[in-house]
Amino acid sequence: AVCVLSWSLSGSEQFALRYADGPQLYITEQSRCDIKNGTILRLAISPARAARQLLERIQSHGIDARLEALKELAKLSADPTFATEFINMEGIGTLARLVESGTHFGEMLAFTLTAFLELMDHGIVSWDLI
Repeated sequence: AVCVLSWSLSGSEQFALRYADGPQLYITEQSRCDIKNGTILRLAISPARAARQLLERIQSHGIDARLEALKELAKLSADPTFATEFINMEGIGTLARLVESGTHFGEMLAFTLTAFLELMDHGIVSWDLI
């Protein structure tokens, strides 16, 4: 947030820093002290904004847009900060409905299930509630 404020970006709450390499996790107040000197970071949309945009694209009628959104979701779901936002927006229920609909096959089903498992691995939602 310090960098964002010094750049005077309007709507700074819509942005966040992420690692540019590796798992590309979001930087949080809790994790910022773990940043090593020389680490490359990149400015990205905030986890909440990313979750909202992906949910909208997943619920769209365009197959290509939905597939790309599910592919991105499978990657981002490993991040606990993003996962919390996505789950708070009822994202788990959306994924469960996609699987239950029986209309997703191949890559689309694979990305949906990967994202679902990544989200559940954080322990934010109990398996008993699904």
